[in-house]
Amino acid sequence: MADHQQEDQQPTTTTTGGRTLTHHVSGKSMLCASLAGAAIGGPLFGMMGFSFLATVTLLLISSPVLLIFSPLLVSAVFVLVRALTGFTAAIAMGIAGVFTLAWICREVRMHIRLGFRGYNYVRVKEQTQDFTGYLQQRVDENSTDHEYRLIQK
Repeated sequence: MADHQQEDQQPTTTTTGGRTLTHHVSGKSMLCASLAGAAIGGPLFGMMGFSFLATVTLLLISSPVLLIFSPLLVSAVFVLVRALTGFTAAIAMGIAGVFTLAWICREVRMHIRLGFRGYNYVRVKEQTQDFTGYLQQRVDENSTDHEYRLIQK
């Protein structure tokens, strides 16, 4: 009797964590597992096929409608994209405005705290005059080069 039970069992090996374990599984339990898998997997496979068939049918029915309304859909998508772009730009400008107001408040607080002694206005005025002279010199150089090129042509 013990020989009959041993002949009915099949060895199964599994590897976990680098160790190989051998289990003996009987043919009866293999048959039950296969029947359970078919009982669960069969309806799922059928529902998958029905879902695929319904999807293809609806796509074939709606293709002409999509083709007819495609100019309207393209323009609607274009309007939607433009609106989202506008809202994004408005949000970016709002954030920039808030940061600008925060910067102005910080500068005003600094001036109030320092009593408007924070800047050396004479030095700033001299730097501004120096920079203005530099810009005027560059403009004069570029305008004479441009006039020279016009005369040559």
